[in-house]
Amino acid sequence: MTDSSPGRKKKKLTIAASKKGVETAEKALLRLGFGSKSNFARSKMLSRSTVTKFFTQCPILYDSFKVICDSLQLKWEEILETTEESINFQPIERQLNPSSDIEEGVKKKMLVRQVNIVEKISQRTKTVITLKGDIDSISNIQVIAAILKEHGGDTIQITDIQEGSIKLIIEGSQEDIERLLNKIQSGELTELDGFPVEDAQILAEKMPEEMGHIEIIPQFTGVKSMQINRLSQIEKNLKLLRDQQHALEREAILTTGLPKIHAEQRLQEEIKPKIREYEKEYWQVLAQQTKTVEIPEPEAEIIVAEIVEEVGQIEVQRQYPDEVVQILQEIRDKLNQPGQTAAAKLKGVISSIPPFIGISYEAELDTENFFQRHFPTFQKGVKALAKKS
Repeated sequence: MTDSSPGRKKKKLTIAASKKGVETAEKALLRLGFGSKSNFARSKMLSRSTVTKFFTQCPILYDSFKVICDSLQLKWEEILETTEESINFQPIERQLNPSSDIEEGVKKKMLVRQVNIVEKISQRTKTVITLKGDIDSISNIQVIAAILKEHGGDTIQITDIQEGSIKLIIEGSQEDIERLLNKIQSGELTELDGFPVEDAQILAEKMPEEMGHIEIIPQFTGVKSMQINRLSQIEKNLKLLRDQQHALEREAILTTGLPKIHAEQRLQEEIKPKIREYEKEYWQVLAQQTKTVEIPEPEAEIIVAEIVEEVGQIEVQRQYPDEVVQILQEIRDKLNQPGQTAAAKLKGVISSIPPFIGISYEAELDTENFFQRHFPTFQKGVKALAKKS
């Protein structure tokens, strides 16, 4: 999404820890027995570079900052550096640039209700709204929050922002959340500040650390159908992107000079990042949906056995980066733990794939071919689950 407004620059939604916050986090790291930052990163399936930036007071994405603080049992608001330079949420007054009397009137109404992203709400319901666009294109999150209040009610608050297109985690009273979702489903609310609404899902009251573990509240069945349709749409988008990827890779091989450079730039800066986003979202949605799907135990046992055996082969072959092997080992170790059915373990594997996608792309790994090569039964089973869920 482009922004042609004069004087507006794209800003990443990043925040940094204060010096005192880092000291508190260092103590928590030792108190909780992680031993080192690298151990902490591995145990929480976080990028080591992200963890390093956090502890050196460098800005990182808002959702990553919150995950680190939650993992260290800290309140992220108390760890945050609160200077203007450290937070890329611009004051709403600076973002609104009325171009007409009508616009000015609407936006003044928005200013009447102050937007507080970290306000706590009792008896709250959570939802995630997915917008089409790049998270880096948002420079006016507080305007979006004000629009949500206009359509939902005064209890509506944005509590988190995540990648995978643009995912807004919203909290509010059940009445206000239901009102907001009804407007989305009816087509009355189709975009937020120019970003089209692609999906909306009700979440469990207590939201786990990873998006893959979100539970849908059963009474909102209309939202679940939106989610199922989203899987189909993601598959179509991925096919189009992979076709473009293959064409550009061919062009990069067969041409020289500027055409070759342009093909390689499009691959690295446009096509591959989009594939990464859609693949991660696909596994997140699938992990959520398969929680209520029955997986036959014999089929699950075969798939689990394949994963355990193949991870052992990957360890021996040593052809992939350490970060990729480490997360596969963690998945294998969980599968070897007693006490759960193979079906339950398999659902846990599916929930572990979204963070694996992030690490695999840092290692420039083609995840689709990787799964097809090493875990073909798992890949086939996942496609079947996507149709059943």
